[in-house]
Amino acid sequence: MSHEGNLGGQESVQTLRAAHELLHRHWPGDHPPSPALLDYHLGAADLYDRIAETDAAHQHEAPYWAHQERDAAQAIADQISASTQASASD
Repeated sequence: MSHEGNLGGQESVQTLRAAHELLHRHWPGDHPPSPALLDYHLGAADLYDRIAETDAAHQHEAPYWAHQERDAAQAIADQISASTQASASD
């Protein structure tokens, strides 16, 4: 499932630098963990995966960034889940 649609303008992005710039413009902030932040990181990971295919000069660096974004998304998903479970047990 692609989450790139949450990042307006990503279809024109072809380089790692342009991806970084787009993601910087769309950064939703990092507190508190939210579904919007989770979608941002998943969309960023999808974008970096695509950049690995279009920016030959960064075909190895872009997957690194995709992995970092997926790790961040997993941490946020875990925080949301823990918060939901804590609320349910109160």
